[in-house]
Amino acid sequence: MNGVIIFFVLGTTLLITGCGPSLVNIETEEPVTNQDSPPEVQDLVPALPAMPAMPASPAWQAPIESVPVVAERRIEQRTEYVVLNEPWNKYFRSTPKLLVVPKISTGMANLLAEEQRLIKSVLDSGSDANSSSEYVALEDKLEELKAVIPQAETGSGYVPRSSRRYGSYSYIRGGTVYTNSRYYSGYYTVLREKTMSSSPEMTHSVESIAHNATIEDLDQRIDALQQIQRSWNRKTTEMSPNGTSGITRSANLAYLEGLRDFTAEFTNLRKELRGIKQKQTAIQKNRSNILSDWQTFENSRLELLKDYLNSNATEHVEISGNDIYTLPNFTGKRLLYACEIGERTLYFDLTDKHSKHHPFVLVNVDPIQ
Repeated sequence: MNGVIIFFVLGTTLLITGCGPSLVNIETEEPVTNQDSPPEVQDLVPALPAMPAMPASPAWQAPIESVPVVAERRIEQRTEYVVLNEPWNKYFRSTPKLLVVPKISTGMANLLAEEQRLIKSVLDSGSDANSSSEYVALEDKLEELKAVIPQAETGSGYVPRSSRRYGSYSYIRGGTVYTNSRYYSGYYTVLREKTMSSSPEMTHSVESIAHNATIEDLDQRIDALQQIQRSWNRKTTEMSPNGTSGITRSANLAYLEGLRDFTAEFTNLRKELRGIKQKQTAIQKNRSNILSDWQTFENSRLELLKDYLNSNATEHVEISGNDIYTLPNFTGKRLLYACEIGERTLYFDLTDKHSKHHPFVLVNVDPIQ
């Protein structure tokens, strides 16, 4: 009943005013905040950067035991050598040493060359030609020549041989093969191969002459070899070119050609010997000047050379009990033979195993592995 009355009153009011229904904006009252109140906690904490993604943990592995590293030791390869030192070894006062020097300056290299040249002149001027280094080298050449004495040559060819034969012959008549029993005779030639050597008498004579040769009797040996050539050239050209004689003839001609070259080598040795003797005569006449030049060098420059070589040498190699020097690899370095001659130590270059400035020769005697 009360609801009906309220609705009647409200409706009556609206009709009296003549107005339609109006929209009423109702504003909600915002709560009043105290400006002095503390801020929220999240306002005090700055924004944190995003955390990077954590890598996936690797699969578990058993620990690996550490192995100690052993440093590799390099064993330096060394080679055995001997030094051939005749005839100057008669001047030595002690056993020579070998020095390995990595590098020599140009000035010191010139001093070393001058020292070798001067001392060679001094030692050669104090002896005859037979004791000079060139004479010894000439003797070595003669021994090498003896090792290549011409050996017997051989020749081969076909030698005819005649034979008589007998046989029968066959013929065909119709479809039958008949053999004639009548024998016939005839001649034919068979060639057989044969090998012959050059005449033994000639080859034995050459071997005897050359094997016993010395430097001092080269003239006689050369005359004997030339005589054999003339004699056997005549005998060989008189041989028949046919059959066994022709084969021997060819072998002799081949041997005589080698003998001419061999005799020419003897002639070259004789020419070298004459040059050595002429040079030795000139040296002996100039001995006083040679000694003066050497004394000047020894007093002013030899000690400087000695100090330089000894201070820069990386190896001072002594000789072993069996006369062998055991050397490291000296490629790209200088190898010097230090000899005590008289009151001083002299140095000779063996880098190239030998030199025209001295008679010393370095020889590799390392056993073949």
